[in-house]
Amino acid sequence: MKAKQDKVIKISYGMRFPPQTNWIAYALAVIFIVAFATAPKSEAGIVMVPIISLILLVMLTATNGVKINKETKQYQYYFSVFGISVGKWKKWYGYSCFVIKSSRKKQDRRLTRDFVDRESSTRRFMTTELYMMDSTHRKKLLCGSFLTYNEAKKKVLELKRKFDYPLQKFSPKRIARKR
Repeated sequence: MKAKQDKVIKISYGMRFPPQTNWIAYALAVIFIVAFATAPKSEAGIVMVPIISLILLVMLTATNGVKINKETKQYQYYFSVFGISVGKWKKWYGYSCFVIKSSRKKQDRRLTRDFVDRESSTRRFMTTELYMMDSTHRKKLLCGSFLTYNEAKKKVLELKRKFDYPLQKFSPKRIARKR
């Protein structure tokens, strides 16, 4: 069993519901658990405490990422809860390098914005993503998203030992179109 696991390389993106960005949901779950658990002889407490506790445990253990099986030449974007991961395996071929790509993105904040807030409903932020790409830089496999270039560079150094691929600058090749 150990030999099979060594052939599968798992690249975790981290917690699916990180506490620093979902602290309100964590706080509400704890408040509901305490409220239902301390309610005197409540029928709702008997049902709600286990349900809300299960939801809190899912939030604490949920992760996502990508698994790569070099032997069978397949990859899987996965979602994992309690160590059980699900995802569809796809063919993995043609990747030959790592590319770090920084870009500016927008995040819609209409649902989280206070009514008093006068800012626009979208927030712009920089993201740095690490990809495994083919030689034309057209096919890509996401290996992680980072706040800084240096964090992405550390991850590249870790992955280079497993794949022996070089780090290249993003430079997509033009595709000749038929007329």
